Amino acid sequence: MYCRNLCTRYKVVRPSRGSPYLIGLKRCIHCKIYMIFDGTRCPCCSVRLRTRPHNTRAKERILTEIRRIWWIKIETRAVMSCPVVIVMTSNLKVKGKMASLTENRRLSWEMIVWPLILELDRPFFTVREYQTKRDYVSGRYGIQISRIRSGFVSLIYRGFVIKGTVGYSLNWGLQKYIHRQTILKYASAAKLILKTY
Repeated sequence: MYCRNLCTRYKVVRPSRGSPYLIGLKRCIHCKIYMIFDGTRCPCCSVRLRTRPHNTRAKERILTEIRRIWWIKIETRAVMSCPVVIVMTSNLKVKGKMASLTENRRLSWEMIVWPLILELDRPFFTVREYQTKRDYVSGRYGIQISRIRSGFVSLIYRGFVIKGTVGYSLNWGLQKYIHRQTILKYASAAKLILKTY
């Protein structure tokens, strides 16, 4: 595993501002360069290329920027017109099973379950109310129902929502936030559920 200088053909100068990963650049740690390359391994030394930063804060910044861009483009119904969004969707496909499940859970919680509970102003909802909200969100934003469904099932499995005979009820640790009418993000809800158990 050594650099044979074949990577210089793909070498790109790092942008002065912003993350290079956000515009689709990859980094070879061994050769110490950024490059534009379709493969997952360096053409020179065969080391796996980085597509995300090492630092946790930098990862969070990139993910929030990607989500912001993604929702703006979905809202305008022009998802594939921006190269940044193309990079983002290709990176999402590379994610493992657990990461995509977390994304689906976050999507179901932040776009369907919590807004529905705030609209109804009560800690439970029926199957019909859930289906109506799910169909509305799916139609408006162009999200596949299968993603929403898998995220909702995962929320039940994780204890965010409890399945009853008639419908679904919210975890008792999260019910106090309904009357405050606050936007409860998925990460905050997950921490609160961990505290209750």
